[in-house]
Amino acid sequence: MTALISKHRLLLGCLCAAAGGGVGWLTGSAVVGATVLAVNLLLCWLTRFILGKTIDASSTEVLPFYFHSALDGLSEGILVLDYAGQIVFVNNAFLEFSGESREGLLQRRAKELPWTWCDAVPGTASTPVPWLDAIREGRHRCGQLLGIKSGAGHKLLLKAVPITDGKRRPRGALCSLQDVTKLHKKQAETEALLETIRQSSQQIRQQNAELEQLIIRDPATGCLNRRTGLELLEKLWSESLDRQSELACVMVDIDRFRAINDEHGQQLGEKVLRDIAACILQAARAGDVVCRYGGEEFLMLMPRTTLDDAAFLAERIRQSISRLEIDEIKVTASFGVAEWNPEQVSPQDLLDLAERHLSAAKQRGRNQVVKSLPEKGVQASPLVSAVESSHSAVIPFPAVTALISALAYRDIATAAHSRRVADLSVALGQRLMSLSACYVLETAALLHDIGKIGVPDSILLKQTPLTADERNFIQNYSHIGLEIVRTAFASPELSAILENARVAYADSLARQQSLPLGARILAVADAYDSMINDQIYRKGVSPAEAIAELRRCAGTQFDPEIVTQFIEVVLSKTKETGPKLQVNLDVALALGMELERLAEAVDQQNMELLRALASHIVRTASSTDTQEILDKALEFERAAVAGDDQLGILQKASELITCCRATQSAYLRVEGSSVSSVEGPEPAAKLSVER
Repeated sequence: MTALISKHRLLLGCLCAAAGGGVGWLTGSAVVGATVLAVNLLLCWLTRFILGKTIDASSTEVLPFYFHSALDGLSEGILVLDYAGQIVFVNNAFLEFSGESREGLLQRRAKELPWTWCDAVPGTASTPVPWLDAIREGRHRCGQLLGIKSGAGHKLLLKAVPITDGKRRPRGALCSLQDVTKLHKKQAETEALLETIRQSSQQIRQQNAELEQLIIRDPATGCLNRRTGLELLEKLWSESLDRQSELACVMVDIDRFRAINDEHGQQLGEKVLRDIAACILQAARAGDVVCRYGGEEFLMLMPRTTLDDAAFLAERIRQSISRLEIDEIKVTASFGVAEWNPEQVSPQDLLDLAERHLSAAKQRGRNQVVKSLPEKGVQASPLVSAVESSHSAVIPFPAVTALISALAYRDIATAAHSRRVADLSVALGQRLMSLSACYVLETAALLHDIGKIGVPDSILLKQTPLTADERNFIQNYSHIGLEIVRTAFASPELSAILENARVAYADSLARQQSLPLGARILAVADAYDSMINDQIYRKGVSPAEAIAELRRCAGTQFDPEIVTQFIEVVLSKTKETGPKLQVNLDVALALGMELERLAEAVDQQNMELLRALASHIVRTASSTDTQEILDKALEFERAAVAGDDQLGILQKASELITCCRATQSAYLRVEGSSVSSVEGPEPAAKLSVER
């Protein structure tokens, strides 16, 4: 009878612990309801006992049936331990977890069970027998993760609550063990996915850095490309202006290069370009900038360098080039050297001065360095009209690149198209106009579609041909784009090109209106690139088909002389380029940058940012010719928008990143191998590539 009373006192203490809020181990409304029922039943039975309704000592029933039933209905395993740590009660859930029988557990010390101790939940301490803290010290213990070797491999989260008597003396412990096997497995899968995404993120970051190098370098020579050179010129010129420090500029032009191409073939011409570029890069100092400025022209920028020092270095390079023998052909180059001075209004003034000196070197017989002119100067090239050689309003190139970056964020395909059109326009423009006029043409080509920033997605991304109303809508935004350019740059020459680029050549003749040369070039370049590249509603045609269409429209839509020369440029560029890839460089880098942000959002488990990124990634992926990337992006977007399955979102994000990383790797294998291994010194001004 004494033993029975002791057990009942222990269970009464258990009741008090529960009633006093000490048992905080139950979760979910159903479990809480079951617990309240069990506590009420226990209270009724113990009250009867305390009032003197005693139970026969010889009875084997320690607790009545309905108490067993209530606790056996719980999904958590329940252990009640006395002061010595012996098990005095166990429910069915714990029997299932342990694989033991009730008879084999009762009166057995809890620490004798074959526990497997796992890592504790972060922020909680761990001990081999955590219920001892509850029994001996009256402290609650929560968060110990463990298992039982004799069981079915369940992961159990243990919580131990002290049981005290009326005088708050410890009498035992109430232990609950929640089955967290599925949760633990899901957490392990989540952590594995996160680690995979972290590793993929590092590889994406590295590939993005390689793509950035491709996007700023000329693949044929390994020098920086023209656009990158112009951006760095703006930075170096501003630094010289702020610090009143020297800045020298050297323009290099390969003598009779077109004759070399015509007489000896394109392959030898490319070797000449590579070898001369190597001479310039090897002579360049740390901090100098070397870019391929045109078809056979190179530009050197030398900060903190005087005119005489720059001319001395240019002479060394000239001598080095003159010693070259490329397949028994002697090659030479002409040099124009200029320096910054406070009277210059813009970086273009520095380039114009170097171009005039280069032109003088050509006129004086080539293969020489010119750093100054007689006061009377030299005559401008006959190809340069009076209007084109006049001084233009300042067009800051950083402002141009900022607008293109904004357009790229809005619609990466349109931005990529604008860059390609600019490259084609410059390739032809350098044959027909001065460098300063060519700079204005390049700016016009980059910004000719800037009005599309305001076009709604319903039109911009429409999968079918535009209706008449939608075409009118686009036309209106073209006018808005023109107003943006007029307001931002106040350059009449730039505005005139954009205003007339869509005027048919035959119409201008009928009105006896002379179209600007830049507008005629831009019209042809824009039409050609639009034809050979895929649109949302149609596939692109082959270069041969596009050329045939240009010829058909020569004299009506386009200037026939411009068409003829443009075709020559295109055919020469086609020989330089390899097979068309499914993802162009701009899109590949833009996608890579977005995946970096995606990986960061995943690592931070920022669901709001993930949802925001999802739609933008889909838009960028739709600019590729790779259906797999678009499918993965759409699957990720659906998972992110639903937001009810974090593991599923991570899985879709991982699949998307893996797919894009493989595409980037393939791109780098093809395009990266074409970039010359000769690299110049680190530029003094770092360039931030924004795509």
